[in-house]
Amino acid sequence: MQYQIGDKVFHPIHGIGKIVAIKEKALNGDVPSLYYEVAMSNSRMWVMVHPLEEGRLRHITPRSDMERYHSLLKSRPVPLENNYRQRQNDLITRFKSGTLQDLCEIVRDLRARKTLRVLSEFDSTLLTRASDYLFDEWAAINEISRY
Repeated sequence: MQYQIGDKVFHPIHGIGKIVAIKEKALNGDVPSLYYEVAMSNSRMWVMVHPLEEGRLRHITPRSDMERYHSLLKSRPVPLENNYRQRQNDLITRFKSGTLQDLCEIVRDLRARKTLRVLSEFDSTLLTRASDYLFDEWAAINEISRY
């Protein structure tokens, strides 16, 4: 098992959580399997203890790496694709990867695009979500409450 009870983790769709239990469950009538019980800010989710499923989670970033990501946010933005569908597919793929680097690049590049033109509803929503995930992770790294 890659994660232990008490580990703080990040899920690319649900954000920051904490492993609170590892239990055997039979979900949807399937054969019982081991699952991580992950407590999120407003809910709980179950992630199968299996290499393919564990890949959805990652440990939160070590505090020692934060300067690198802060520098990335301040670095020169990369222009995003002008074609809406292509840009949307690229941004969704990067967002779902869940890496802190991808989140920082999304925020950096969409903020730069926002200075040049009005963002589409999709771009604006994604910028808000990616920013929220960054703030949540920084708060978790520094062991402070964001709210």
